[in-house]
Amino acid sequence: MRYISDLNISFSLLVDGVDKRFSFTPMAKGGSMYIAKTEAEIKALEASPMYGRIYRRKEGQAENTPTLPKKGGRKPKAAPKAQDVKGVETWQEAIEYLVNNHGSDRDALTTPDEILAEASKVNIRFPNINSV
Repeated sequence: MRYISDLNISFSLLVDGVDKRFSFTPMAKGGSMYIAKTEAEIKALEASPMYGRIYRRKEGQAENTPTLPKKGGRKPKAAPKAQDVKGVETWQEAIEYLVNNHGSDRDALTTPDEILAEASKVNIRFPNINSV
């Protein structure tokens, strides 16, 4: 969550019973910004009497509130990028590759769409096959 101020500010607030220093970073066109890293920081910042007068949420932040990981939590893994198989140039070669290397069912691979769907399922691509 991003908070902005027209001033360059720094102050302390209690966060989970511990005194935490909030130093807003100066911005090029004036003012300053702070990016809250935990839900506890967000709660402390918004409970402060300065909230709304000295600093505020950056525009658009209310609707696009990111889900912050809990302390010690894991960030979700990004989907693995599909691996390109460059030696395959025909649909028949793609079928053979899927059957031999990934145990796909040959009878289920009768159309280009079925072949591409199966390749996507096993996270590979055939960039050298012309779809024309």
